[in-house]
Amino acid sequence: MMLIQQSSAVQDLEFLMVLSSDGRTKATGKTPAVTIRKNGGNFAAPAGAVSEIGSGWYRVVPHATDSDTLGSLVVHAEAADCVDTDARFFVVAFNPRLASLGLNNLAAADILTTPANKLATDGSGRTSANVVQIAGQTAVAAAAVTFPASIGTSTFAGGAVTLTSAYDAAKTAASQASVDAIPTNPITSLTGIATTAGLAALQAHGDLAWSTATGFSTLTAAGVRAALGLAAADLDDQLDTLASGVLGARVAAESSDVKLSTARLGKIDVITADIATAATRLLTTLELDGSVYRFTANVLELAPVGEGGGGSGGGLTPEQEAQLATILAHTQLITPGGFTILSPVTQDGLTISATAGDSWNIPFANLGSLVGVQKLWFAVKNQVNDADVSSLLFIDLTGLVYANRADATEPSLGPLVIEDTATGAGRIKVEEAVTVQLRQVSTAKWAIKALTATGDTITLRTGAFHITPASIQAIA
Repeated sequence: MMLIQQSSAVQDLEFLMVLSSDGRTKATGKTPAVTIRKNGGNFAAPAGAVSEIGSGWYRVVPHATDSDTLGSLVVHAEAADCVDTDARFFVVAFNPRLASLGLNNLAAADILTTPANKLATDGSGRTSANVVQIAGQTAVAAAAVTFPASIGTSTFAGGAVTLTSAYDAAKTAASQASVDAIPTNPITSLTGIATTAGLAALQAHGDLAWSTATGFSTLTAAGVRAALGLAAADLDDQLDTLASGVLGARVAAESSDVKLSTARLGKIDVITADIATAATRLLTTLELDGSVYRFTANVLELAPVGEGGGGSGGGLTPEQEAQLATILAHTQLITPGGFTILSPVTQDGLTISATAGDSWNIPFANLGSLVGVQKLWFAVKNQVNDADVSSLLFIDLTGLVYANRADATEPSLGPLVIEDTATGAGRIKVEEAVTVQLRQVSTAKWAIKALTATGDTITLRTGAFHITPASIQAIA
């Protein structure tokens, strides 16, 4: 429950509207009729205006009149084709938006009055700087402060504790004098380096005792080079020496590896050329007829003479028959559309065929960019104009919604997943527990549709969907 400060005009009164058709789709573009009920009152129109925030959310604009009564504050909203919604807030005297919750401004009557053993307050309602009572005992700050015997009995082994040290003006003045004596620049005030000459000596490593101490070196720059075996002061000369020695040997070794890699690249070029030649031969044997690939007339002329044959020779050679068998084995994988369907679901162009009682795995690709898409739907219907609730299958990004013209009870049995938003690739899977209930439908239609990031709805693909009855009903 959200807290709102009394008589403030800061916090929106927010509420969510969903469509009554399914009870979960966010309702946008609505004009809700809103009433509010303050603590102990009746429902009435709010003083603040009602406006839409977005994505199904609306608000009552903050108004001091709407929050002028402490306690419960209820917002009720209604709109056409929407489920009635209620939101509850709670009006408080303090500011819940502050880290302190406004507790430093509570009235004295709330915490600091009777009984007498509580802290006294000043005239503004805050705790007084001069504590006048502790546990019913008068405490005088200018003299001794005596705690009651009960404190000493319960807290200390001895009796009552008496603080006898009073305020001492002389001690306070002495403390202030010590603070004032701290130098403005402590570095220049230290003995031995207060002068410019002292700082120069420090820069030159200080005195002899320091420069010869364990851990410090007295070597000059030339001495360091000599210790490392670098006689010349010119760093460029030293690098040239290294390059002609260790680095030169390393470069030669790496060059040998590069030569070996070049030889491997030559082999890759040969393999790539072979693949290109095979692809060219395959393209000359097939041509696209509408949405289906078929063999060209030149290939059919090579068919053997006899039943069903149409060629002019004595048939294909064993090598040609082997090549043709390879082509036939891979022809079903060639698709001109955006969907690539795997067994046990098959595709002929944009026509999908599947068997009831099987697990359906339907990957899709090349739908275009799905970046920022709000919703994605996949539906299979007996007739194109059937309502969504009458779908054989209706799936969105939350899972299975409708199956066999009824509400789905387990959305996880039909997930729809986007795997690549850039190219529009993903996967639809329907478990066998759902497909076994579907009837044979020779005229079914399928479609996939998106609600884009800009709020536009676009049908991305459509086609025919054939469902073959299950010859075996068992699924487990």
